[in-house]
Amino acid sequence: MYFYIMNMRLTKTNLAAQNNFFMLKPIEQFICDQCGQVINSPEEGYVEWLDSDDNETSFGFRIVHQYVHSPLKGVNEGGCYKYHKVSGRRDVPLDHFLEIAQTYLLSFLDKGKFLESKANCRISDFREYTKFARRLTIPYYEEARFYMKDAYSDNEFDGCQMSVYTEETFKYIIEKYANK
Repeated sequence: MYFYIMNMRLTKTNLAAQNNFFMLKPIEQFICDQCGQVINSPEEGYVEWLDSDDNETSFGFRIVHQYVHSPLKGVNEGGCYKYHKVSGRRDVPLDHFLEIAQTYLLSFLDKGKFLESKANCRISDFREYTKFARRLTIPYYEEARFYMKDAYSDNEFDGCQMSVYTEETFKYIIEKYANK
């Protein structure tokens, strides 16, 4: 498993060889879902997803480089956008999404009684959506998610559901597993 830091392919081997420890800036830097490189600031990113043909469900939530910042802009027609030619594509600049993240995230679950008479969850894959929401709201989750399977295999989790998803747990996982 690898991901990129500052346009450099980051592997556990070259990180250890540099004897350097790097952590993403929480809720500011993200790993692009298309190219695997760091999105250095929210202004360089976009959130994209798809709406079904009947506009009833949303799915495929991704964080990607904005086209002008995309390392793939000369390689792929859409740069890092996966859905650039797909019907039902929706997108929002990442910095704008983060400014009102709770509003966006909750509106996919229920727009509220003033806009819809009954509750209507638009999410077709709740596990995918929850992972996406964690990336945008819980500090250090974005980086720690790459090491969660290793930590689980090593019995790092005590069985308490809430303690798995804390900032402290994610920092610990990154510090322990990033250099392995």
